[in-house]
Amino acid sequence: MTDDIQRIRDQQHTGNHDTPGADRFGGTRAGAENVEPVVQRDDRAAGPILIVTRDDAHTWPRDPESYVEALAVKLRPYGVTVRFEPNRAGHGALIGVGDAKLEVDIRQAVAMVNTQES
Repeated sequence: MTDDIQRIRDQQHTGNHDTPGADRFGGTRAGAENVEPVVQRDDRAAGPILIVTRDDAHTWPRDPESYVEALAVKLRPYGVTVRFEPNRAGHGALIGVGDAKLEVDIRQAVAMVNTQES
């Protein structure tokens, strides 16, 4: 009988058992403490992001910040967040676009900004 009691106490307690608190496997009486909270990442919540570097803005006739502002205005209807990373090497990227047609539309809008001030 002692073996049965020890076997029962070694099991994970997730219901109404006589042993309160966590057992040796990390289970608890209520079980709610084992559930991890859902965390929503900010980059997914923001939608598509266009990362712009100084290399992207090198043909822009004015300062890079005005290029980023022009892109932000043009891409606002598409829900794109434009982020300027001046210390990043190379060209930026378009991330977080799940629809191929939307990606084409965004890239065309970027091309329009590039040709409008050149």
